[in-house]
Amino acid sequence: QYKNKSIEYSQRINDSEVLHPESNWLDLSAEAGPISATILLIFIISLVVFALKKNQKSRSWQLCLSCILGITCIIVHGTFDVPGQKIGIVLSGIVLLGIIFKPNQKNPRLVSKKAIIIYQICSVSLFSMGLILIYAQWFNEKSILFSDNRTAIQKIEGMYHKSTNFAKSGQIKESKEHLMSAIQISESAINKMPLDPTFHFIKGKLLSQLGGHDDEVKESFAIASALDPHWTGSPLRQAEAWLFIDARETRRLWSEALKRAEKINDSSLSSTWEKILNQARQNPSQIRTVHELILYKNQFSLIKKWMNIVDTKILSKQMPQIMENDTLSEATKEELMTYWKKRSPNKTP
Repeated sequence: QYKNKSIEYSQRINDSEVLHPESNWLDLSAEAGPISATILLIFIISLVVFALKKNQKSRSWQLCLSCILGITCIIVHGTFDVPGQKIGIVLSGIVLLGIIFKPNQKNPRLVSKKAIIIYQICSVSLFSMGLILIYAQWFNEKSILFSDNRTAIQKIEGMYHKSTNFAKSGQIKESKEHLMSAIQISESAINKMPLDPTFHFIKGKLLSQLGGHDDEVKESFAIASALDPHWTGSPLRQAEAWLFIDARETRRLWSEALKRAEKINDSSLSSTWEKILNQARQNPSQIRTVHELILYKNQFSLIKKWMNIVDTKILSKQMPQIMENDTLSEATKEELMTYWKKRSPNKTP
């Protein structure tokens, strides 16, 4: 239930499809969890029902009924669009809600002691909740109870940074404790925002640092890919995590990234291939044969990118096999041969 908006602005934005949530309730469930959306919906419905009963016999019944219908329209509209992202619509709904709960006394200034006590209790409760929010947000680095996506990621990064510093100073026990804390925060974030692929990826990447958790890492990465099935960056960042751990899994993820890019456009394919090459350069065992992933495209320009970053020794070994590859056309082989001769005149495949 998400609408693709990238075509309106750009065919490619960070090699990913820009998605616009088609429902305020779906967006809230994805960002803050289904429980938050359920509580908010119950709260709004309770207020509307209470307002109906309170104003049913009042002189301003028609006005209140109109306000209630307006609020209901915003709620229903939010199931298939995002009126909640428009501040004007939100403020209008708040004003309509305020009109419903106008005082009924002949003299609005005369308020009962019972009502005053209720208002005071609500005020103290809101103030206390604000203090708890401030503490959890800024002073409790392990709590994400009221944190949004970005704040939760910042807390995980803070824990991981401390773990890295402890590891550099030789304090292995403290390093592992902070790494485990970062994993626990990511798990809490997943429970709170289960549809956010970022936290599934972060959890998998952190687990890969521990060692011996390959199955759990693959499971987290698989969920992240399923939640973000079109973005080429998803398999690429996973491949970077596997780069020095599992060569076969790394190549599988590179292939997945190329397939996703191919479905977008040629520009995305070229950009994704460059990113794969940049990763492969970090591991000598991968850069030697990474070109095999792109041969099926039969494009000289893509193979040339690989030829430009490997040394002559690797080319001398790999070029004969490339020239014998059946997926390449004769025209492509001729271009490769010409370029090979220009780069290394003394070498021939």
